[in-house]
Amino acid sequence: MQTLIKKLIKTALVAIVCLVASPLTNAQSTVYFFARSFDNCEISLKMNGEEIGELRGSLKKSVGPFHSMKIPSCSYNACYRKCTINDEGKMLFRVDFKFTNCSSLAVSELDTEIQLNLTPGSIHYIKLDNKGLKDIILKEITEKEAQKMLKDKKYEILPEYIH
Repeated sequence: MQTLIKKLIKTALVAIVCLVASPLTNAQSTVYFFARSFDNCEISLKMNGEEIGELRGSLKKSVGPFHSMKIPSCSYNACYRKCTINDEGKMLFRVDFKFTNCSSLAVSELDTEIQLNLTPGSIHYIKLDNKGLKDIILKEITEKEAQKMLKDKKYEILPEYIH
């Protein structure tokens, strides 16, 4: 009889722990950031002003310098970064983008932001893309589009960010 009571108490404790832990594990959100191949750039990703890391793949190729070029032209691989966020609510994500012109060495500094409302278990897919000729944009894409890029071997996987 005493062993039965002990087993019931252990089972009840396990059930309580599972019920308490379950909302904590589901409270996280996942955000994927994708960047296509860009040339001569530095791309930093921030969340609410805090640096998350670079959003740039490894060096794909370097050409030059020749003719009027003062520095080589460097192309970087397309990439994505998975971010696991344990907080809820509105989060502001920002990309600071610096492009260096190979001929004039002029540096163009661009930035873009997107605000997401993170809820427990939510998944967002965000793509960094051109907006016209001289601007960039962060835009939310569909899961179908994201799955294509996640499966594409051309997209380099950057280290995961966990907050």
